[in-house]
Amino acid sequence: MRQSHLVGSLALWEKVPDIVERLLYIGAGALAGLGGSWLLQKKAFKKQRLDRAREKVYGPLFWELGRMRQQVSDLEFNPSRQVADRIRHQEHLEWMIESKELRLEIAELYDGHIHGYRDVIHNLIKKIHEKLTTHLLEQVRSTLPQIQTGWSPEKLASIQRMLDERMRDVEPHVRNLVNGLAWPVLRARLPDQEDTLRRRSYYQNLLALAPKLTWSNFDDYLAEATKMYDSERAKAEEAKKNLQNRIEKIQREFEKLLKPD
Repeated sequence: MRQSHLVGSLALWEKVPDIVERLLYIGAGALAGLGGSWLLQKKAFKKQRLDRAREKVYGPLFWELGRMRQQVSDLEFNPSRQVADRIRHQEHLEWMIESKELRLEIAELYDGHIHGYRDVIHNLIKKIHEKLTTHLLEQVRSTLPQIQTGWSPEKLASIQRMLDERMRDVEPHVRNLVNGLAWPVLRARLPDQEDTLRRRSYYQNLLALAPKLTWSNFDDYLAEATKMYDSERAKAEEAKKNLQNRIEKIQREFEKLLKPD
């Protein structure tokens, strides 16, 4: 009896490796199934997140950056940023941008480089405006009678009063002509048609007070004035290129993210 029980036990122990092997196969299959399911779910979740990011962030920002590039190309002072402000500050969707590097580049663009570009353009327009005003007033003054040595105090005082009054009359016309003209000068372009017609009228009013001005009409004056600001134009071009390069770099990243899977 003991011998047969011993034989049975030995036979059972001999089957243990087979049983363990089968259990391992079953466990491995189950784990593989679970792993495959988890990977598929993870892939599906990642695709859903990417699709949502494309809809909510990448697409709108890509569109706005394209518009911004065109505005910067025209040296517009305040390029569009409404979409970025909504995404970043109102809806707080920056977390959907998976790349930390890309998030940093976007933040640097909107929080730093755009402001730097605007400061450059603003300062150049202000500088050109001041120079246009000073130059035109000097040109008008040069057409008026000049003080001569040897005049009596009475005549000197009378002429000086006349000159001062004439310059006071001239100054509003110069302001009308110059206000808003710095940006077209910086861009080396005529103002729009309506604005050009208005400035031609301003210039004719100025000529009525200073008929000996070098330029017989506004167009000749603007052509001459535009040539005076090559250095300012070069600085504007440099600021424009720097900002456009940064915009284009981010756009290339968005292009990759927006490509169909």
